[in-house]
Amino acid sequence: MKHLQLLVTTTLFMLAGCGESALRSVSSGYVGCSPDEIEITNDDIGFSNRSWDAACHGRIFHCSGAGKVGMSCVEDRPPVDETLRAVTASRVGCPVDEVEVSRDKPGFNRRSWEATCRGHAFYCFAVARKDISCIDEMAVAPKAASSGTPETLPMNDRQTLEHPL
Repeated sequence: MKHLQLLVTTTLFMLAGCGESALRSVSSGYVGCSPDEIEITNDDIGFSNRSWDAACHGRIFHCSGAGKVGMSCVEDRPPVDETLRAVTASRVGCPVDEVEVSRDKPGFNRRSWEATCRGHAFYCFAVARKDISCIDEMAVAPKAASSGTPETLPMNDRQTLEHPL
């Protein structure tokens, strides 16, 4: 581990006078792309630090390095609201731009939120970022059956999806 830190620190000192090619090389291991696939933008050189954006395969990473501390790259992800809108849209059959998310309640290993689309209100739940369900509130509202007893419409089937919530 210390050898890696020394290598990164040495590389950062060398980068102070180097160009885009060196940034692509050091970013490669952090972003999962070969150096020739990476595009560098927003290169900002400070006194003892440097920051830049590395993009490849449609993903953008914000990278930075400082003297003896080392370097890191963090992927730029859409805001949580945009992610919840996309997940909800895939569950309820509405276009993403027509979904409005409200009452987002993140919790440990679970999350719930409310959403509306085309006049329908939905309650959505996610457990362990995989088991995601959205239920139309009309589907859980009691309705009078011919026998006069309240019924509940069936809830949507649960679907499993790997998604960063």
